Amino acid sequence: MIPFHYTSLRNPKGKGYNHTFLYPNTGLGSQELVNQLAQKLEIYLEHRLISLDTYDKIARVQNQQEILTIRYDRLIFTGSVANLQKTICETVPELQKVLFHSVKMFVINVALSNLADKFKSTSWLYLPDSEIPFFRIGFYNRVQPSTNGKEILYIEFSYSGNYDQSSINKEFIETYLKRIGILEKSDSVLLYDIIPIGDAYPIIKDQEFESKFELLKQSLEKQDVYLTGRYALWKWSGMLETMIDAHELATKLG
Repeated sequence: MIPFHYTSLRNPKGKGYNHTFLYPNTGLGSQELVNQLAQKLEIYLEHRLISLDTYDKIARVQNQQEILTIRYDRLIFTGSVANLQKTICETVPELQKVLFHSVKMFVINVALSNLADKFKSTSWLYLPDSEIPFFRIGFYNRVQPSTNGKEILYIEFSYSGNYDQSSINKEFIETYLKRIGILEKSDSVLLYDIIPIGDAYPIIKDQEFESKFELLKQSLEKQDVYLTGRYALWKWSGMLETMIDAHELATKLG
């Protein structure tokens, strides 16, 4: 197992929750767990759910080339429950009663020409600063060194409402990375790629949300649709809690 640690600009000694934790030292960190579980499964990537018929138990998924029809006995749903009402064919009154709110996010993958020395052993960097739009930066090279020697990192940038993605450009990224100190004045961003995430962090605004959501879960389970995962259960959770929830559901279903 490989120990990892994070650094906070306000707390450079790195004290805080999960200050030190362990990853498997094979594969790509925790991705190795997924790889092992997936070996005996038939998995379709880059498909989105377009319709769900819970009466006849038929799910239809689509990618760029085709639409697949999947018949099931029991369905475990891990996608965004907020989008479920757009795809489910039958009327589920409980689904209409729950209001879903969330914070959106951009994940910006960046390749740098160089990295400041003081960050070369950092795994995560938290940025609790209202003047910097990024809230967290992760360093991929701590998990798997780059094959071309370049430093690769990801930047997490949350927002609510609407945000003009076109304003996030090379100059924008370099400005803040230099302000933080990750880039020296002569260094630059070589490449970047932006991934928008619509429901990054679920938010609970309704005081009756938990009771309404429980009724929704019960209604769906009567139709053999089971919810698990961060977005389906509409709650903040890390990998550990998500795995525990999945294990508990698997035990429940036998």
